Amino acid sequence: MNRRTVELIGREKFDILSNATVAVIGLGGVGGFVAEELARCGTGNLILADGDIIEESNLNRQIIATKSNIGKNKAEEFKKRIENISNAKISIIPEFITKENLSSHLSGKIDFIADCIDNVENKVDLIKYAKDNNYPIISAMGAGNRYNLCKFEVADIYKTSGDGLAKKIRQKLREININSLDVVYACSVADKKERIIGSISYMPAIMGSTICGYIINKLIDK
Repeated sequence: MNRRTVELIGREKFDILSNATVAVIGLGGVGGFVAEELARCGTGNLILADGDIIEESNLNRQIIATKSNIGKNKAEEFKKRIENISNAKISIIPEFITKENLSSHLSGKIDFIADCIDNVENKVDLIKYAKDNNYPIISAMGAGNRYNLCKFEVADIYKTSGDGLAKKIRQKLREININSLDVVYACSVADKKERIIGSISYMPAIMGSTICGYIINKLIDK
């Protein structure tokens, strides 16, 4: 029992979190913070999906990455990490979520999906699947190429500006007649605009925290 969280939100709302199931798809810089913070809030059931392995280049921003676990699967490493943090029931999918495997991996009771995928095609397929199956979803937009502190906001994707990833996703969603999607995006232009994306420790963390906070508030106040 997380007494500090219960003290803040009350037993009834904490029990809602204890019975909730949240899927975090993509466990990189943003998704890793989403997964860990959901666990620390008391979310009782987590589905964690990522087919990627931890690399040395992840050490600057990904909470799961250490020198000792380079080369290991991110989903498997998060399962071990979160089991040392909370009593959440962890289901892992140690592979990338694609159009071909969505229905086999994501079904039944899921109270929220956190879309933290980088790949545009897989991201759109996940969004469409969530919309078609009435799973609440929030999607991460771009957190890279920024180092100046800026505001992150939750908004409908059709009301965002200055985010290159959001622009690509909007175009794809129009093609499949999806007319709304909650996203978290940075309310600023990128500090660096080269094609090779740079990153720093705190930007993915801020975005991940915003996504986690959004999901928690939606779950306990619905």
